[in-house]
Amino acid sequence: MKSRLSKWFASIFLLILLLFPLVAQAQEATVTYTVHPGETLSSIAQLFGTTLGQLMQLNSLRSPNFVWPGKKLTVPQPTSNPEPKYYVVRAGDTLSSLALRFHMTVPQLMVLNGLRSSDYIWIGQRLQVQSEVALPTPVPPEEKVTYEEHVVQWGETLADIAAHYSVNVTDIIAANNLRSANYIWAGQKLRIPKREGNPLAPPVAPNPMSQGKWIDVNVTTQRIVAYEGSKPMFSTSVSGGTPTHPTVLGLYHIYLKLTSQRMTGPGYDLPNVPWVMYFYSGYSFHGTYWHHNFGYPMSHGCLNMRTPEAHWLYLWAPLSTPVYVHQ
Repeated sequence: MKSRLSKWFASIFLLILLLFPLVAQAQEATVTYTVHPGETLSSIAQLFGTTLGQLMQLNSLRSPNFVWPGKKLTVPQPTSNPEPKYYVVRAGDTLSSLALRFHMTVPQLMVLNGLRSSDYIWIGQRLQVQSEVALPTPVPPEEKVTYEEHVVQWGETLADIAAHYSVNVTDIIAANNLRSANYIWAGQKLRIPKREGNPLAPPVAPNPMSQGKWIDVNVTTQRIVAYEGSKPMFSTSVSGGTPTHPTVLGLYHIYLKLTSQRMTGPGYDLPNVPWVMYFYSGYSFHGTYWHHNFGYPMSHGCLNMRTPEAHWLYLWAPLSTPVYVHQ
């Protein structure tokens, strides 16, 4: 009898020794997360790739409603992302040929590498061809555009003309290949874009009574406010586009989120730009580590944010969140 008991205890002890590393590993594979305004236990579970029940069990919660801003939760450690791959552009390469080679789309390559034009790549340029996260196809809806002609009058500015036709200054700059908003003269003929089915009236902010999340961006004050309906949840100063590289104005929606990416363009090459959220073409919110001059225009059109604040906005705003950019 004693021999059987001894064998039984030995088996149990051996099983404990075998399971202990697995238990320790499971315990180590968690991190502490602080709940932000507007978050629910369900949204946090989705963010960390777990279930509501697992989160409740990890934190000994009796109800999924027992969370509040500032509460600290134990959540699973996010899995590491694969290392990005790079390709050096050679003679004869185009974004189209590279997209075909790496089973991507041209817009994906543009967004992943911070490119503003599908024609602007050069021999020796290093392009990222595999993202840290899976990319949807970032193609904004196509719009049919017609044009009418305007002859610049003495004393007129591009802002005056844009206001007269209810269009954005950036649209006129793009339609006429202007170097800057100040590069016009009396007698010059400008093409004024008009989108079919939309007279390009000034964009209307989301209805605050909808109680949905939306982001207000004021390029004049260089400030953003995150709203839930009419309730402001967060506000901070940012650095938008300069006069030569202005931030687009209008009503858009977040269509792509990246935890980090390399951004390149004329005069800059910035690795590991964190917490990126694209709302129109190559324009995005993102964290910024290369300057601290927030509140003043500094960018090529994107909205530079302090990295911790960009992280908060990234977690708070889901895909399709409206972004209202105005002067």
